[in-house]
Amino acid sequence: GVVAKGGRPPTTQEERAETPSRVPSSSSSVASSSASTSHRDAVRARRVALERERQKSLQKALDNEASASPFGAASAPRTAESEIEALEQQIASGSCSAAAVVGLKKRIAAIKAAAIREQRIKEQRVREQQRQQQPQQRQ
Repeated sequence: GVVAKGGRPPTTQEERAETPSRVPSSSSSVASSSASTSHRDAVRARRVALERERQKSLQKALDNEASASPFGAASAPRTAESEIEALEQQIASGSCSAAAVVGLKKRIAAIKAAAIREQRIKEQRVREQQRQQQPQQRQ
């Protein structure tokens, strides 16, 4: 509602007179819908920014981990298989907390899912090329 100076509701008549009262108008519904849209856009932008920051933080942590790992930072970029192997070794070593193990397992699942997606995309491209070549052969 309406809030007076100091963050409290208006109590005196003078404070009530100072605060503007909202009068609904025909344009208020249009304004509220555009306001809700802009609010959604702002929330979405904030969410995207937070996700970007999270990705940067994760990449920085991975880079730091790579430089401290036995593979070394100078080694070639890790393949999905080698990264999964390294994560599974960390889990098997038992040097991680239960929460860290959960995080490592999630990372393994994410890497596997990305690999499966990439494989499916490659297979789809091959199928599409075969479909395109079949009509050409018939002609």
